Amino acid sequence: MEKDTVDECDGQERFRRWVLDVLRLLSSPPSVQLEFLKSVRVGADELLLQFDDLIRAAHGRLVFDSMNEEEYGQLQHVETFVNSVNEAGAYIWSDDALCSSAEWANLRAAAGETRQQLADRWELWQYL
Repeated sequence: MEKDTVDECDGQERFRRWVLDVLRLLSSPPSVQLEFLKSVRVGADELLLQFDDLIRAAHGRLVFDSMNEEEYGQLQHVETFVNSVNEAGAYIWSDDALCSSAEWANLRAAAGETRQQLADRWELWQYL
């Protein structure tokens, strides 16, 4: 195998692990999310900013054929729930809302489902 091919495969797996890591955080229970936010000293919007970075990178991979339409579509499905959190109003950024709002709960569920589907598709079960 040529070095460029090895590097490309390594980059693809790193990207996929990152996708699963971001989805893990988005699908984690509120207590885990709050602990993460406290450790990095940021607000709840950081969870969505991480997904925004991911969806932009995924789009680039789609354009350059290193991600297929179905995989990207699964991430877009999660993005619809990210958008519903973003559109919910100022209250959504409170710790209470993170723990109890339907918007955050729906996002957690969608992220968890997509994480499982992508891990299965990519055969990266060790990252579940």
